[in-house]
Amino acid sequence: MGRSNIIIDKFKIYDWKIVVLYNITCDDIDIIVEVLKDLNCPDEYIDKALDNLETCNLNSGLTYSNLSRKSSVIVVGKTSSFS
Repeated sequence: MGRSNIIIDKFKIYDWKIVVLYNITCDDIDIIVEVLKDLNCPDEYIDKALDNLETCNLNSGLTYSNLSRKSSVIVVGKTSSFS
């Protein structure tokens, strides 16, 4: 799994933090849940995310944003093609 942390701080207006997790596998589910909990993601959304992630399907992912914390997470799973 790869991880990138991005901060959008144009003119000190946005101050938005983004965590991008990519090339994830089923082995990375605990890390993804931890990141979602760090953003105060509600349990009902975490449960939906788990339902998606535990299928271990290719070409899937998820996003979550917490407006009050100005933070987002983007999760990108493995793909079925390399292009």
